[in-house]
Amino acid sequence: GYRLPFLILVGQQGTGKTYRLQKTPHAKYINNAASIVGLYAAVYRCRGAGNDEPDMPVVLDDVGDLLTLLGAPSFFKALGSDQPDKRIGWEKQNLWLASQGIPTSYTTNSRVALIFNDLPKVGRDLQSVFDRAKVVIFTPSAQEVHNYVSTWFDPEHADIVDFIGANLDKIFEPSARWYKDALREKRLGNHWKQWLCGVWYDEHPELAIVGEIRRNSNIF
Repeated sequence: GYRLPFLILVGQQGTGKTYRLQKTPHAKYINNAASIVGLYAAVYRCRGAGNDEPDMPVVLDDVGDLLTLLGAPSFFKALGSDQPDKRIGWEKQNLWLASQGIPTSYTTNSRVALIFNDLPKVGRDLQSVFDRAKVVIFTPSAQEVHNYVSTWFDPEHADIVDFIGANLDKIFEPSARWYKDALREKRLGNHWKQWLCGVWYDEHPELAIVGEIRRNSNIF
């Protein structure tokens, strides 16, 4: 079947986007600590062993700063091409690449995914990169994040899941961090329910008020 060659996924932290792409079978996952020449080498090493073996997919997480580096637009335009075999080149002399036995050009059929927490500022050069990709803005609701966390959160602490589930209308930016932070407070022996409500109110007090009105009236 059809395999998407180039994906750009944008969504806030704590919604499970990174975890899901990390689980891509046989993929090379690279977090923010990378350079363009380093990526050039990493993609080369993802090539299959033979003609019948596809090259490994490449998942690049939190790479907003990387896109601003010299040579980044050209590299990602080549890597994000929809051609079956994409030609990648690094024509500048580089002693490290030479020492690693990596040639100045090669072909790859690796699929690539870029993950961002925020949509980066897109100038003319980067626009041509984004034009080659399937761009997905990932904005799950608080209920959807809650359902996702419920599938893996420790059943021993179901009281946290139940309490947050009963207060989803107080959450402005849904995130798995609320569950993890509440568990931390619980293990510290603190009043974690009170702590959660305090944080929610401090961040967006109007939502706590609206939630209270909804629970005590038939207006909505």
